[in-house]
Amino acid sequence: MFACSSPEMMGNRPQGKIINYINLVDNKFPDFHCRYKNNANGVTSKWRCAMNVANLIRSGLGTTHGTAPTPDPTLLKSAMRSVSGAVSVITAGAGSERTGATVTSATALSVDPPTMIVNINRSSSTYPVIRRYGHFCVNILASQHQDVANRFAGIGGVKGEARYEGAPWTTRLSGAPVLVGALAAIDCELEEIIERHSHGIVIGRVVQITLGDGQSLVYNNGRYGGFEPLTD
Repeated sequence: MFACSSPEMMGNRPQGKIINYINLVDNKFPDFHCRYKNNANGVTSKWRCAMNVANLIRSGLGTTHGTAPTPDPTLLKSAMRSVSGAVSVITAGAGSERTGATVTSATALSVDPPTMIVNINRSSSTYPVIRRYGHFCVNILASQHQDVANRFAGIGGVKGEARYEGAPWTTRLSGAPVLVGALAAIDCELEEIIERHSHGIVIGRVVQITLGDGQSLVYNNGRYGGFEPLTD
């Protein structure tokens, strides 16, 4: 944070330090358009401008990290529910430790090298299993997989290995469970997890891709649906 003194104290400050301070303010807040002039009036005017900037910093109005109130988190959730997204099931683990989650946040981070990214809540049962096993699979669901999506979303209190009931599963190179008949199954080895706030940003190196047939299952505003192209 900037220190700030009155213009009357300028006489006790080396002129070079004043100029450095003024330049610092100019660089950080170019919209103030304060210009240093090599005369007493110019310096005084500039110093007063710098004082105003410092006061804004103290109040939080002069920075991008000010004291603006944080919006209600439910508003952001409502806003994102209006975005239609392809539904995927993230699977991880083996045997009785198999678990997974339904997401719409899975996407490609890079195609060269092939890399996937997905956001997983750190409080979910899936998060520590991905960490422990070092793998995950992005199973992109087809329109007939609504029941699978509901089970992995925990509808009805279904947890852990029980989420795999009612659908055929196999494994590929990473060892993560792969849904047979998925629209696409992207098998990944864990590359990195970046923890931010309530979620972990999970990055995976793609080791195998299996493609299927059908139409993508889409989620919008609390409901499942499909994709219909616009007519010409």
